[in-house]
Amino acid sequence: MTLPDLSRLLDAANTSAALGLALSSGQLFVAYQPRVRLDDRSIEGFEAFVRWQHPERGRISAADFVSIAQQTGQIVEIGQFVFEQSLARAAVWNEITGLPQLSISVNCDVMQLTRARFVDDLETLISRNHLHPFQVIVELPSSMLGHMAALRNPIDAVRELGARVALDDVSLNGVTTLALARLELDMLKIDRSLVHQVVHRDARAIELVTELASLAAERSMLVVAEGIEDPNELSLLTDLGCDLAQGYFLGQPGLAAEADVLVRRMAHRPAAGALRS
Repeated sequence: MTLPDLSRLLDAANTSAALGLALSSGQLFVAYQPRVRLDDRSIEGFEAFVRWQHPERGRISAADFVSIAQQTGQIVEIGQFVFEQSLARAAVWNEITGLPQLSISVNCDVMQLTRARFVDDLETLISRNHLHPFQVIVELPSSMLGHMAALRNPIDAVRELGARVALDDVSLNGVTTLALARLELDMLKIDRSLVHQVVHRDARAIELVTELASLAAERSMLVVAEGIEDPNELSLLTDLGCDLAQGYFLGQPGLAAEADVLVRRMAHRPAAGALRS
Protein backbone atom coordinates (compact mmCIF):
# COMPACT_ATOMS: atom_id res chain seq x y z
CA MET A 1 0.00 0.00 0.00
CA THR A 2 1.37 3.40 -1.00
CA LEU A 3 1.46 6.35 1.37
CA PRO A 4 -1.36 8.20 -0.48
CA ASP A 5 -3.52 5.05 -0.27
CA LEU A 6 -2.78 4.69 3.44
CA SER A 7 -3.57 8.36 4.01
CA ARG A 8 -6.96 8.00 2.29
CA LEU A 9 -7.71 4.85 4.29
CA LEU A 10 -6.91 6.56 7.59
CA ASP A 11 -8.93 9.63 6.65
CA ALA A 12 -11.91 7.43 5.78
CA ALA A 13 -11.60 5.61 9.10
CA ASN A 14 -11.40 8.90 10.99
CA THR A 15 -14.39 10.29 9.12
CA SER A 16 -16.40 7.14 9.85
CA ALA A 17 -15.63 7.35 13.56
CA ALA A 18 -16.49 11.06 13.60
CA LEU A 19 -19.76 10.36 11.80
CA GLY A 20 -20.76 7.92 14.50
CA LEU A 21 -20.23 10.65 17.09
CA ALA A 22 -22.01 13.20 14.90
CA LEU A 23 -25.13 11.04 14.79
CA SER A 24 -25.22 10.62 18.56
CA SER A 25 -24.35 14.20 19.50
CA GLY A 26 -26.61 16.23 17.21
CA GLN A 27 -23.96 17.51 14.80
CA LEU A 28 -26.03 16.42 11.79
CA PHE A 29 -29.02 18.47 10.75
CA VAL A 30 -31.34 18.85 7.78
CA ALA A 31 -31.60 21.79 5.39
CA TYR A 32 -34.60 22.34 3.11
CA GLN A 33 -34.58 23.74 -0.43
CA PRO A 34 -37.87 24.94 -1.93
CA ARG A 35 -39.15 23.52 -5.19
CA VAL A 36 -41.56 25.66 -7.23
CA ARG A 37 -44.19 25.15 -9.88
CA LEU A 38 -43.20 26.67 -13.19
CA ASP A 39 -46.72 27.71 -14.12
CA ASP A 40 -47.29 30.08 -11.20
CA ARG A 41 -43.99 30.06 -9.23
CA SER A 42 -45.74 28.79 -6.10
CA ILE A 43 -43.94 26.46 -3.69
CA GLU A 44 -44.76 22.81 -4.40
CA GLY A 45 -42.57 21.39 -1.64
CA PHE A 46 -39.02 21.03 -0.35
CA GLU A 47 -36.05 18.73 -0.79
CA ALA A 48 -34.17 17.66 2.34
CA PHE A 49 -30.37 17.75 2.48
CA VAL A 50 -28.25 16.37 5.30
CA ARG A 51 -25.62 18.73 6.70
CA TRP A 52 -22.80 18.24 9.19
CA GLN A 53 -21.73 21.00 11.57
CA HIS A 54 -18.44 19.74 13.01
CA PRO A 55 -17.39 21.41 16.30
CA GLU A 56 -13.79 21.92 15.07
CA ARG A 57 -13.88 21.70 11.29
CA GLY A 58 -17.04 23.72 10.83
CA ARG A 59 -19.54 22.92 8.08
CA ILE A 60 -18.59 19.74 6.22
CA SER A 61 -20.04 19.21 2.76
CA ALA A 62 -22.14 16.10 2.24
CA ALA A 63 -19.89 15.30 -0.71
CA ASP A 64 -17.05 14.80 1.80
CA PHE A 65 -18.77 12.18 3.92
CA VAL A 66 -21.67 10.52 2.09
CA SER A 67 -19.44 8.22 0.01
CA ILE A 68 -17.67 7.06 3.18
CA ALA A 69 -21.00 6.52 4.90
CA GLN A 70 -22.07 4.39 1.95
CA GLN A 71 -18.93 2.27 2.22
CA THR A 72 -19.34 1.72 5.97
CA GLY A 73 -23.10 1.22 5.94
CA GLN A 74 -23.65 4.32 8.11
CA ILE A 75 -25.70 5.75 5.26
CA VAL A 76 -28.65 3.67 6.49
CA GLU A 77 -28.67 5.32 9.92
CA ILE A 78 -28.05 8.75 8.41
CA GLY A 79 -30.86 8.21 5.94
CA GLN A 80 -33.25 7.20 8.70
CA PHE A 81 -32.31 10.34 10.62
CA VAL A 82 -33.10 12.52 7.58
CA PHE A 83 -36.45 10.80 7.01
CA GLU A 84 -37.41 11.26 10.67
CA GLN A 85 -36.46 14.94 10.70
CA SER A 86 -37.99 15.73 7.31
CA LEU A 87 -41.34 14.07 7.83
CA ALA A 88 -41.67 15.72 11.24
CA ARG A 89 -41.00 19.07 9.55
CA ALA A 90 -43.65 18.34 6.91
CA ALA A 91 -46.11 17.82 9.76
CA VAL A 92 -45.30 21.35 10.98
CA TRP A 93 -46.01 22.71 7.50
CA ASN A 94 -49.37 20.92 7.48
CA GLU A 95 -50.23 22.68 10.74
CA ILE A 96 -49.20 26.05 9.29
CA THR A 97 -51.14 25.70 6.04
CA GLY A 98 -54.04 23.62 7.36
CA LEU A 99 -53.71 21.37 4.32
CA PRO A 100 -51.43 18.50 3.26
CA GLN A 101 -50.33 20.50 0.23
CA LEU A 102 -46.51 20.51 0.44
CA SER A 103 -44.32 17.60 -0.57
CA ILE A 104 -41.07 16.56 1.09
CA SER A 105 -38.35 14.84 -0.96
CA VAL A 106 -35.72 12.73 0.77
CA ASN A 107 -32.71 11.20 -0.96
CA CYS A 108 -32.49 7.46 -0.41
CA ASP A 109 -29.47 5.22 -0.90
CA VAL A 110 -29.89 1.81 -2.56
CA MET A 111 -28.65 0.15 0.63
CA GLN A 112 -31.36 1.90 2.60
CA LEU A 113 -34.15 1.19 0.10
CA THR A 114 -33.41 -2.55 0.02
CA ARG A 115 -33.34 -2.87 3.82
CA ALA A 116 -36.07 -5.27 4.96
CA ARG A 117 -37.92 -2.77 7.16
CA PHE A 118 -37.58 0.31 4.98
CA VAL A 119 -41.19 0.47 3.79
CA ASP A 120 -42.58 -0.47 7.21
CA ASP A 121 -40.50 2.26 8.87
CA LEU A 122 -41.60 4.77 6.24
CA GLU A 123 -45.24 3.88 6.81
CA THR A 124 -44.77 4.30 10.56
CA LEU A 125 -43.24 7.77 10.09
CA ILE A 126 -46.04 8.86 7.77
CA SER A 127 -48.67 7.68 10.24
CA ARG A 128 -46.88 9.15 13.29
CA ASN A 129 -46.72 12.57 11.65
CA HIS A 130 -50.27 12.41 10.26
CA LEU A 131 -49.08 13.02 6.70
CA HIS A 132 -50.76 12.14 3.45
CA PRO A 133 -48.48 9.45 1.91
CA PHE A 134 -48.53 11.39 -1.37
CA GLN A 135 -46.60 14.18 0.33
CA VAL A 136 -43.54 11.95 0.68
CA ILE A 137 -41.17 11.58 -2.27
CA VAL A 138 -38.35 9.04 -2.09
CA GLU A 139 -35.52 10.19 -4.35
CA LEU A 140 -33.24 7.59 -5.90
CA PRO A 141 -30.00 8.34 -7.78
CA SER A 142 -29.92 7.62 -11.51
CA SER A 143 -27.05 5.19 -10.81
CA MET A 144 -29.72 2.82 -9.45
CA LEU A 145 -30.70 2.00 -13.04
CA GLY A 146 -27.98 -0.63 -12.93
CA HIS A 147 -29.68 -2.35 -9.97
CA MET A 148 -33.21 -2.64 -11.30
CA ALA A 149 -33.64 -6.35 -10.51
CA ALA A 150 -33.12 -5.68 -6.79
CA LEU A 151 -35.02 -2.40 -6.70
CA ARG A 152 -38.22 -3.09 -8.57
CA ASN A 153 -40.01 -4.69 -5.60
CA PRO A 154 -39.11 -2.03 -2.99
CA ILE A 155 -39.99 0.73 -5.47
CA ASP A 156 -43.38 -0.88 -6.05
CA ALA A 157 -43.87 -1.24 -2.27
CA VAL A 158 -43.18 2.46 -1.70
CA ARG A 159 -45.68 3.42 -4.37
CA GLU A 160 -48.29 0.96 -3.06
CA LEU A 161 -47.95 2.74 0.26
CA GLY A 162 -49.09 5.89 -1.53
CA ALA A 163 -45.73 7.67 -1.43
CA ARG A 164 -43.98 8.74 -4.62
CA VAL A 165 -40.64 7.80 -6.16
CA ALA A 166 -38.35 10.19 -8.04
CA LEU A 167 -35.28 9.47 -10.14
CA ASP A 168 -32.61 12.06 -9.36
CA ASP A 169 -29.59 13.26 -11.36
CA VAL A 170 -31.00 12.46 -14.81
CA SER A 171 -28.35 13.44 -17.35
CA LEU A 172 -26.89 12.43 -20.70
CA ASN A 173 -24.67 9.88 -18.94
CA GLY A 174 -26.28 6.48 -19.31
CA VAL A 175 -29.93 7.54 -18.98
CA THR A 176 -32.24 6.69 -21.87
CA THR A 177 -35.97 7.10 -22.26
CA LEU A 178 -36.15 3.38 -23.07
CA ALA A 179 -34.71 2.49 -19.65
CA LEU A 180 -36.97 4.99 -17.89
CA ALA A 181 -40.05 3.68 -19.70
CA ARG A 182 -39.57 0.35 -17.92
CA LEU A 183 -39.82 1.95 -14.48
CA GLU A 184 -42.85 2.92 -12.44
CA LEU A 185 -41.85 6.39 -11.29
CA ASP A 186 -43.61 9.61 -10.34
CA MET A 187 -40.94 12.22 -10.92
CA LEU A 188 -37.82 12.77 -13.05
CA LYS A 189 -35.24 15.28 -11.85
CA ILE A 190 -33.00 16.81 -14.50
CA ASP A 191 -29.46 17.22 -13.23
CA ARG A 192 -27.81 20.64 -13.27
CA SER A 193 -25.29 19.36 -15.83
CA LEU A 194 -28.11 18.60 -18.27
CA VAL A 195 -29.75 21.97 -17.58
CA HIS A 196 -26.41 23.62 -18.34
CA GLN A 197 -26.15 21.74 -21.64
CA VAL A 198 -29.69 22.72 -22.60
CA VAL A 199 -28.98 26.40 -21.88
CA HIS A 200 -25.94 26.18 -24.14
CA ARG A 201 -28.10 24.72 -26.92
CA ASP A 202 -26.61 21.23 -26.90
CA ALA A 203 -28.81 19.38 -29.42
CA ARG A 204 -28.56 16.03 -27.61
CA ALA A 205 -29.49 17.60 -24.29
CA ILE A 206 -32.49 19.43 -25.74
CA GLU A 207 -33.64 16.24 -27.45
CA LEU A 208 -33.38 14.24 -24.21
CA VAL A 209 -35.27 16.80 -22.14
CA THR A 210 -37.99 17.00 -24.81
CA GLU A 211 -38.26 13.20 -24.82
CA LEU A 212 -38.37 13.09 -21.03
CA ALA A 213 -41.15 15.69 -20.94
CA SER A 214 -43.12 13.69 -23.51
CA LEU A 215 -42.63 10.42 -21.61
CA ALA A 216 -43.58 12.11 -18.35
CA ALA A 217 -46.79 13.50 -19.86
CA GLU A 218 -47.74 10.03 -21.09
CA ARG A 219 -47.00 8.41 -17.72
CA SER A 220 -48.38 11.19 -15.45
CA MET A 221 -44.90 11.95 -14.10
CA LEU A 222 -43.53 15.33 -13.14
CA VAL A 223 -40.27 16.71 -14.55
CA VAL A 224 -38.11 18.83 -12.25
CA ALA A 225 -35.26 21.06 -13.45
CA GLU A 226 -32.50 21.25 -10.84
CA GLY A 227 -29.79 23.84 -10.29
CA ILE A 228 -31.67 26.81 -11.77
CA GLU A 229 -29.51 29.92 -11.47
CA ASP A 230 -31.23 32.62 -13.54
CA PRO A 231 -34.64 33.51 -15.04
CA ASN A 232 -33.59 32.66 -18.59
CA GLU A 233 -33.03 29.04 -17.53
CA LEU A 234 -36.48 28.98 -15.99
CA SER A 235 -38.08 30.23 -19.17
CA LEU A 236 -36.23 27.76 -21.40
CA LEU A 237 -36.99 24.72 -19.23
CA THR A 238 -40.64 25.77 -19.00
CA ASP A 239 -40.83 25.90 -22.79
CA LEU A 240 -39.33 22.39 -22.99
CA GLY A 241 -42.08 20.99 -20.80
CA CYS A 242 -40.68 20.89 -17.26
CA ASP A 243 -43.23 21.15 -14.46
CA LEU A 244 -41.16 22.11 -11.42
CA ALA A 245 -37.79 23.67 -10.65
CA GLN A 246 -35.35 24.26 -7.83
CA GLY A 247 -32.01 25.98 -7.53
CA TYR A 248 -30.22 28.92 -5.94
CA PHE A 249 -32.15 31.40 -8.07
CA LEU A 250 -35.38 30.11 -6.51
CA GLY A 251 -34.06 29.46 -3.01
CA GLN A 252 -31.03 27.97 -1.30
CA PRO A 253 -31.25 25.12 1.21
CA GLY A 254 -32.09 26.69 4.56
CA LEU A 255 -32.65 25.72 8.16
CA ALA A 256 -36.01 24.38 9.25
CA ALA A 257 -36.97 27.76 10.70
CA GLU A 258 -36.23 29.44 7.36
CA ALA A 259 -38.39 26.93 5.53
CA ASP A 260 -41.17 27.57 8.04
CA VAL A 261 -41.03 31.29 7.21
CA LEU A 262 -41.54 30.53 3.51
CA VAL A 263 -44.47 28.27 4.32
CA ARG A 264 -46.10 30.91 6.53
CA ARG A 265 -45.78 33.46 3.72
CA MET A 266 -47.36 30.96 1.34
CA ALA A 267 -50.18 30.28 3.80
CA HIS A 268 -51.24 33.92 3.60
CA ARG A 269 -51.65 33.72 -0.16
CA PRO A 270 -54.51 32.06 -2.07
CA ALA A 271 -54.13 28.30 -1.56
CA ALA A 272 -52.79 26.21 -4.43
CA GLY A 273 -54.94 23.35 -3.18
CA ALA A 274 -54.26 20.13 -1.31
CA LEU A 275 -52.26 17.38 -2.92
CA ARG A 276 -54.29 15.03 -5.01
CA SER A 277 -54.71 11.49 -3.77
